[in-house]
Amino acid sequence: MAAYGIDFNDEVKSFRCPHCGEESMTVWGWVFKDNAAHAAYFANLMTGHQEISARLTISIGGWGEEGNLAKRKWVFIEARPIAGSYEMTLGFVLDGGQSRVTARSRFARR
Repeated sequence: MAAYGIDFNDEVKSFRCPHCGEESMTVWGWVFKDNAAHAAYFANLMTGHQEISARLTISIGGWGEEGNLAKRKWVFIEARPIAGSYEMTLGFVLDGGQSRVTARSRFARR
């Protein structure tokens, strides 16, 4: 059975939203499978927006020594609070409009 681990990056950076100019927070790190990089995550806490949300972009496969961009797949998840609960959006990042990661990045092929 494969052993998985998460690299919790302590370096939190602020950034300005390119759409509204408000300040938000971001962090990124690695997911390891059997002690080798298997996935990368890029998380944003959109605190400056009128509607606060947490946005997570995950890129799986093709990391580590193999470094094969063709094997990478990515997904975008956004969670927003609503009255008494929350709602989530799941999608694939195509244009980078919601994720700070763009489609031309090293996260995955388009």
